[in-house]
Amino acid sequence: MTAFDRAWAVVKADTGMWEEFFAPVASQTSGMGDLERGSEYSPSIQPLDFMSMEDAMKIFMSGRFSDFLGGDSHGDTSEQTYKDIIAGTHGDGGYYVDDLVDSMEEEGYNNQLPGERGPLRPEMRFSARNVAPFEGRHRMLALERLGAPYVPMTGQHIGLRTKPYSHAIDHKYPIGDDMQEWFDTPLDYNLAEYMARGDIPVPPSFLYGRELVPGKGRLVPTMPDGGEMDISSHIGRFGNEHLMDWKKRPAWKVVHDD
Repeated sequence: MTAFDRAWAVVKADTGMWEEFFAPVASQTSGMGDLERGSEYSPSIQPLDFMSMEDAMKIFMSGRFSDFLGGDSHGDTSEQTYKDIIAGTHGDGGYYVDDLVDSMEEEGYNNQLPGERGPLRPEMRFSARNVAPFEGRHRMLALERLGAPYVPMTGQHIGLRTKPYSHAIDHKYPIGDDMQEWFDTPLDYNLAEYMARGDIPVPPSFLYGRELVPGKGRLVPTMPDGGEMDISSHIGRFGNEHLMDWKKRPAWKVVHDD
């Protein structure tokens, strides 16, 4: 059928309903959200991006092979058993999956609920080779129960000294050309290095250089003043204050490819 499967069967039914459902998180975030840019002192530093439930769940379910994430490193925990394990525990803010379902049914999807310390939407950690789940397991299950066709998703590089996760899986899509440039840039206290350290949230649509949900477009970094997006220059040098400012308050724009 294609044409991205006829715009993904009109984004799995009712596009308007899901836009309304995700309106609260859009008002709290940049990227595909309503804010022009993020802030280092706010959960809004993570730009809003979306990934299909199918792709996100594949990453999420790899956690069942990890002792650290509550699964079984021998791989004999079924997907349903793993979901039951998570649903039987509460997240960092004290919310169970049932609590999150109730909240989302009443108020839509909020990025941060009372008592939560930070942004807890689903988050993945990646390297140039693979990807693994990190945060937001309870929210993922709540969204699945509600039948959401896509989920808010953010990513960060695994870091320069972190041991690779044993449960990480291969990327489903090739690394995008622009993201590959970040990987290939020599590290010199520049934006590329801060990305490699895991200090800069990376939207999945930028990581893969493609639209991941039909009609949503993809995110690319942008300088709000129109300056060059220089990822290679030392950001502490005189004249590069705009690069340090971008690290602290990252800005992303939506691009729609023909």
